[in-house]
Amino acid sequence: IPTLAIQHGMIHGYHDDYILYKTSYGAKDNISGCPIPQKTAVYGDFTKDILTRNSSYPPESIIVTGQPRYDTLIKMTDISSRIKERIYNRLKIDPKYQLLLIATGGVEKVYGQIGGQEVLIRSVLSSMSNLSNAAAIIKLHPFEKDTKALYKNIINEMGLSQRARIVEDINIFELIQACDLFITQNSTSSYEALIVKKPVLIINLTAEKDYIPSIEDKVALYVHKFEEVKDAIISLLNNSELKNTLANNRESFIYEHCYYTDGRATQRVIDLIYNMIKERPHK
Repeated sequence: IPTLAIQHGMIHGYHDDYILYKTSYGAKDNISGCPIPQKTAVYGDFTKDILTRNSSYPPESIIVTGQPRYDTLIKMTDISSRIKERIYNRLKIDPKYQLLLIATGGVEKVYGQIGGQEVLIRSVLSSMSNLSNAAAIIKLHPFEKDTKALYKNIINEMGLSQRARIVEDINIFELIQACDLFITQNSTSSYEALIVKKPVLIINLTAEKDYIPSIEDKVALYVHKFEEVKDAIISLLNNSELKNTLANNRESFIYEHCYYTDGRATQRVIDLIYNMIKERPHK
């Protein structure tokens, strides 16, 4: 039976689920205790290189299609102004505020780390005391259901109940379309923000590795010190020269990491499925 996997999120060089090492089985190399699909549809060439060079995936098994989920994100761009108005109304945020979208990550729950997301939230919210024209939306990662009370306490502690919201049940694509700045430590949604041309701020105030490969590509601003967060936010909201510099590098980065963002990734996966069925050996 032919098997097909579709990349579900960001894959990096430290990803335990995908960096598989070879061991010898007689005359051939194979994966130690972990079978791989016949074909794997990935976001872009960046992932293909990781799986074929850092891991044990045969090059012929990796097919670059783009992410089918992003077809919807791209189509939503045409109605982004209406989406933004709806978000302001639904969350009862004054439209005079620029929207900072903070996307938490699931790394802590998966790897047993603690504290990183709280530091992220505190760094952004504490900066807002000097940003009278900004409001924050904290989008919880599905793994972070039990942190809502903690983040709410931080909001109240900082006196930001009128300018900060925590959301669980609003589609991340809608929030990205509505935001003026996307902020995260390690969320795949940074790719999604770049696709729809949003400025991206990566804040990593922990000792953990940077899992989002953007520094060398200069498409996002990285911050590793608490005291630098405020200036980074202000720059990405107001510094046109900086935003243009990041934007000029965006197209090649998106192609390498997400392939063509033409709204046809779903069709490419469908075509791949049909080809796999057609090429299946028949007894």
